[in-house]
Amino acid sequence: LCLGYCLSNLQSYQEAFSAYNWAAELTPLEPNPFYFCAVNFTMQHDYDKAGHYCEKCLDVINGKEALQTWRPVVQELQQFITQKRGGNL
Repeated sequence: LCLGYCLSNLQSYQEAFSAYNWAAELTPLEPNPFYFCAVNFTMQHDYDKAGHYCEKCLDVINGKEALQTWRPVVQELQQFITQKRGGNL
């Protein structure tokens, strides 16, 4: 995750995406890699892919009480994405 975050901040988006995917393979039941993929695609203005990864993040947290603190964070990003898309999902 940290590698992906650093690469994303360096605008090396494809490499960041690869790092986040690797993190998702290592921890498939954690929302972090999916959320940061969504942020990464948002930074690239690819709102369709960003929205897709928000949904994947929500899928991971659904039904897991310990992960519910993620829900408002992901929903805030989804609202931002919706605004950038022009209000259409």
